[in-house]
Amino acid sequence: MSKGVRFRRFFAALVAAVLLCAVIPLQSGATAYYTVRTTEPGVSNAYYRHTSAGGLNECIKIADNGYVLPNCVGYCWGRAYEVLGTRPNLSRGHANQWYSYNINSRTYGYGTGIRPGAIACYSGGTYGHVLFIEEAVNGRYRISESAYSGGAFSTSVLSEAQIKSRSPGGFQGFIYLDAAPKSPNVSLDVNLVANGIASNVGHDSTTFDVWINGQRAADDVKDFYHEYNPGCSYEVNDIKVSGCFKNVGQQSYTGTLNANAVVTISIETAHTVEIIPAVEPTCTETGLTEGSVCSVCKETLTAQEEIPALGHEFKTTMLSATCADPARFYKTCERCGAVETEFVDDIFTDWSEEEPPADAVASEKKTQYRSASAVDQWTQVDSGSFVYAASWPAGFDRGNPLFAQYNKTPVAATETETERVVVNTAPAGYIYWHWCYNSYAYGPINRKISSAQSSTYPGFHAFVSDQDVPVTESAHARQLANGAVCKDTYWWLVERVELYSCNYTKYEKTSSDEWSEWGEWQDEEIAEADGVKVETRTVNRWATRDTAGMPDHVWDAGTLTKAATCAQPGEMLYVCAVCKTTRSEAVPAAGHKAEMVAGKAATCTETGLTDGEKCAVCGEIITAQEVIPSLGHTESGADGKCSRCGERLVAPEPPTTEPAKVGYLPGDVDRDGKVTSTDARLALRAAAKLDTLDELGTRIADMDGDGNVTSTDARVILRIAAKLDAQPDKLIYAAA
Repeated sequence: MSKGVRFRRFFAALVAAVLLCAVIPLQSGATAYYTVRTTEPGVSNAYYRHTSAGGLNECIKIADNGYVLPNCVGYCWGRAYEVLGTRPNLSRGHANQWYSYNINSRTYGYGTGIRPGAIACYSGGTYGHVLFIEEAVNGRYRISESAYSGGAFSTSVLSEAQIKSRSPGGFQGFIYLDAAPKSPNVSLDVNLVANGIASNVGHDSTTFDVWINGQRAADDVKDFYHEYNPGCSYEVNDIKVSGCFKNVGQQSYTGTLNANAVVTISIETAHTVEIIPAVEPTCTETGLTEGSVCSVCKETLTAQEEIPALGHEFKTTMLSATCADPARFYKTCERCGAVETEFVDDIFTDWSEEEPPADAVASEKKTQYRSASAVDQWTQVDSGSFVYAASWPAGFDRGNPLFAQYNKTPVAATETETERVVVNTAPAGYIYWHWCYNSYAYGPINRKISSAQSSTYPGFHAFVSDQDVPVTESAHARQLANGAVCKDTYWWLVERVELYSCNYTKYEKTSSDEWSEWGEWQDEEIAEADGVKVETRTVNRWATRDTAGMPDHVWDAGTLTKAATCAQPGEMLYVCAVCKTTRSEAVPAAGHKAEMVAGKAATCTETGLTDGEKCAVCGEIITAQEVIPSLGHTESGADGKCSRCGERLVAPEPPTTEPAKVGYLPGDVDRDGKVTSTDARLALRAAAKLDTLDELGTRIADMDGDGNVTSTDARVILRIAAKLDAQPDKLIYAAA
């Protein structure tokens, strides 16, 4: 350890000792500087409430309300604060660390002799234990303590032997809050040198043990400094080096502390170096410098550093406009060969919600924001006004009624989320005042005044006026007669009390469903919050190419790529002889070539067709033929035949040599001389057994001659009635 470090440690210990002796009277067995505690302190006692809950205790928090009990270190830390009245310099770690912490900090005295006001320290168990010696009681001692596994507070009277052998064992000694530490004697300082560089704070890869007078003083530590009495023997051994380091000094160090001793443990790196190759940067990507790492422990020995990307080194050529492209810059990187084309006159549109057209050569997109705020509605809940004095001079009589009248605190204008106070202040006059002789017995001298009461100036006078009276320079006072207040003098002090009126109105914010108008659209993001609503939109802008100055294409004669038909257009493809750009043009459809389709005349029993048209090329119907209904038979003549087609409609009369017979047309079920749909209906009802025909009617309706009237017979009759089938010319006669 350097001389400077040892001096600073000694000086800090000396200052702490001087301050401690100045604050705490040295006591051996009395309790003159504190009150004995016999009851639990409770969470309301700030010494036992953690700082996170507004208390003074920095040690530990056990309960949610900040109470540090039950816990032995929390109790003794707070008890020391309570006894000393100032923040104690004690360990805030486990109890088994308190005794060594105090020795190293050199704040308080320590030893194995018991006395009131001391903290007993134990190293037994996992965490150790601490308790407080409250007072001596007839050769025994009252202790107070707390335990995490026990009660929050307990007190008992025990002998010194019982206290030193108390659970959990491992008695270390007492910390004397009322005594300064022992004067330093000689020191043992164990330093570490790693790769030739001293390290007073230890090294992660090296630990060692320290023995004093054959007793272990430190186990597996990385740094050590302590002061002892002269003549102590020491040994530093069990030096453990891990990782890629090796011990290049002694394996152990021994000696006697007749003077300050420094032990230096030397270690050196034994890394296995592995080179990490450098990465060369490119035009667009960063590179890395060469680095190194230990291949065994993977520790970085030489960190790689980033090399910025080189950027392109463009060679630019100006290309004139052609029939395919406008004027442009053709840029070639001489390092990597990258090519970029930059048009001279790309023109960007303004931002809008419109989508870019298909022919846009470049486009950009962004989100914009706008907001509206809830409209605050404020309701008046209070108002008032009063007059107050801005300030009071030191000599003003506080017992004067004007002091009580105007000694008021002005209302402050404030505004919070829910409340608002609006204040208006204005000048409201002055209070003129003085101390004077209060008697006219002394003649003109009683016109003198003072700003302070004394035996010479016992009389206090003051009054309110709105007159702004100037100072008389010769008298250095204000002249204003007011016999109602003071008959002895009309002089008043330069220092007057200024009065102000205070008018205030208090409002409270009430809920409202109203919103402000939407604000302007902006690029900066707006976050939604209480009382703020947000809208977003996506806007675009795009660049169109300025084609001014581009020469026209030189088109060839064109190639027919699709022939036109009667109804569909064709297509011609043209190619620019200069830039090979292509364009297409439609070839009009040829149109149909009409051809007549002859019609057909209707007959008595068959339909006909009108004339029509069709395309002579593709056969598509241009004018469709329409059906002409059949003409039907004309009335029969004497011979019973149709006058148009000659078909027999009525059977000829029999020879007159025999009795005349009446004949009926097949299907004429109602025997009215013609076949109609009524006859078909009568035949169908007979077939369905709904009606019964006589013998002659059955024969007339039996069209297929099978001896029965069926639905088939009714269908034949209906087709004859509809002129779809010819009428049989054989008549049916009644039986002879």
